[in-house]
Formats: sequence, structure tokens, C-alpha cells
Amino acid sequence: MSASTPQAPRRTPSWRHAWTPRRTWAVVAVVTVLVVGTVVTAYVRRMDAATPGIVPGYMEDASAVTDPMRTLTVQLPQQTLKVSVATPVDEVSRYELGEDLSEATMSKSGRDARIVQLSWQAQPRQTSLPLAYFPAHQFGLALVADGERYDLRPAGSGGSRYVVVAGHAEHLQVEVTYEGVTQTADVRSGEVTDQGRAAPYYRAPVPARSPAGTCAMLTPAQRRAYDAYEPSTGPAPCQLGSVTSVPYLPQVGWAPAGRTWWVVQASVSWPNLLETTRTDDGPYAAYGVRFAGPLSVTLDGTAPTAVLLPRSGGRSLPGASGFYVFSLRRPPTRLHVTAPYVARKDLTGMPGPTTVRFGPDQGMRLVVGTP
Repeated sequence: MSASTPQAPRRTPSWRHAWTPRRTWAVVAVVTVLVVGTVVTAYVRRMDAATPGIVPGYMEDASAVTDPMRTLTVQLPQQTLKVSVATPVDEVSRYELGEDLSEATMSKSGRDARIVQLSWQAQPRQTSLPLAYFPAHQFGLALVADGERYDLRPAGSGGSRYVVVAGHAEHLQVEVTYEGVTQTADVRSGEVTDQGRAAPYYRAPVPARSPAGTCAMLTPAQRRAYDAYEPSTGPAPCQLGSVTSVPYLPQVGWAPAGRTWWVVQASVSWPNLLETTRTDDGPYAAYGVRFAGPLSVTLDGTAPTAVLLPRSGGRSLPGASGFYVFSLRRPPTRLHVTAPYVARKDLTGMPGPTTVRFGPDQGMRLVVGTP
């Protein structure tokens, strides 16, 4: 039996031999990338959460739009409003925002959000009475981006904003609200697509109507019997302005649906003295005059809805005035005015009646334009 040759035991490789320098550097690189990626992701998420500029709905005052994508024109009762909209962007630089703002503010719009810059300015436009006597109300302004509405909260007649909006800002609209009526303008087309009750401002004006006649305070017989001492200067004793139509008036608001406000300014005034016509040596009677009122105006038999800026009284020139407002479905054709005065004799025993009643009480046709 031959002796077998002893075999050397198998050696297990040491980890020190398997972990080569190349493998070591590869692992270090992977770990470094993972750590840096984790830190950057956490920082970005933290900044996204902390930076108000990337939150849809955030706004910041801005300078005026210098290169507008579209300028919209919206008509208001007493103003013409111009709204300029810039092309939506992803970022706004610190320089554009102003040196007083933090570098992070609105510097990035973030994912699924964009920044839209708007400027607006309202200019007074020529208006008919009585609008000229009333200040304009503050209008409301909102940006609608892809169906989401952002209230710009304007103060005064002009301003500018940066607005962060959700989505890609592909469909932009501007809403202008005045005294409860909202108009919508489409930025892409530049048209006011929904005018509401303000639609008459975008059409040719309805021609005014004027009374075809003179408002007389005294009848022909009374003029022969009395000296009125009418003033040689100043307004005529009885005045009737043109009858004009408007969709909106202060204090009464927008005209009801299917109707229009028709307005006429009326006034009467008379000296506080009336005398019988004098002869060279004959007696005469003096009368103290008062306005009995009221000054009444109707259009096509319809009483006014309201009287704006009414006035009544006066010692030296008693009378009344106001803007008479009517709600009508069609243009009026006739006007009627009454304004009763009473004159009482100061001394008894003088010729003439004790009391004289006068003042207009007449109807007139209304014609287009100036008769």
C-alpha cells in the first residue's frame, strides 16, 4: 500500500485582496452622488416650499409693460380702460423686480406655473350729463388663466402686476367689473367677448331727442297783463335739455335688462316779483311770487324712475331743477312738463286779481337732433 501524497488545504481569498483600489473609488463615487442628489433634492423641495414666487396666485407690483403681447380696450361708463398683457414667462430677473426685492422672490415660476405681467390705465372719456357731476367708481380687475381666476385688486386708475398662474397660461382672459357688471376680454383675439349690459358703449350712440317747442312760463294773455321782470342774463326761466340714452347712471346703476335709461335735464326759475303792466300814470299791483311745485316731467306718459341732483327753492329766483331719469324699452316721442307758480298781491285795493297762477303746463313732441 503506497502512501498517498498529502494535498495542501484550499485557501479562502481575503477581502483585503478582493477590495481593489478601483472598486473602492467606484463605491465612493456612487455614495457621493447619492448623498449630493439627496441634499440637492431636499434643498430644492425646501426652496419650492419657502419661495412665495412659485406659488400660483402670488402677485408682486411691477413696472409698466413695455412690450405687450396684447393691449385690450374696455369701455366703462366714465372711463376707457387699457390693459396691456405681456407674454407669459418662466422666470423674472432680480433687476426687473427691483433692487428692494429679495433675490428669491418670483425668480422662478416653478413647475406647471408661469408668470404673467399686466399693466392697466383708465382715462376719462367724454360723457353726457349728469355723469360729469359724479366721480367714477373703482373698477375690479382679474386675470383668468386656463380657467383659474386671479383677482388683481386694483386701487386707483392705474397699476401693474406680476402674477404667478397655474398651468401653461395658454388661454388668457381679463375680466373688468364695474358696479356688478362684468366684461370679459380675450387676450388672444383682443376682443371684448362678453360685454354684458355695457354693450351700448361699443355701438354707435342712440341719437338724442329734443323738445320741438319752447317751454313758456306765461301764457300770451298773462304776458300782456303782467311785467315779469325776467333777468336779461343767466339761464332762461324754463329750460329743457336734450333727452339722451345711457346704459348706466350713478345712484340708479345699470339699466334693467331690455331697457335703457333716458335722461332729460329740466329747470325752472322766476323772479320773486310780478307786477301788472304799468301805464304812464295808472295804478299797478305788485305780487310776491313763490314756487308751488313740483317740477314734473314725463316721457310718453311715464313718470321718472329717479331724479338726480334735485334742487328746489331759492329766495330771489324760486324754482327747481334736476336730471329726470326714465326706464324705457324704446325711444320716447313726447315730453310733458309742469311747474306751478303762485303770485299773491302784496297790497289790497290795487287793480288785478288777488292771486295769479302761472308756470308751464305743456306737452311737446320730441324730434331727433336739434329742432
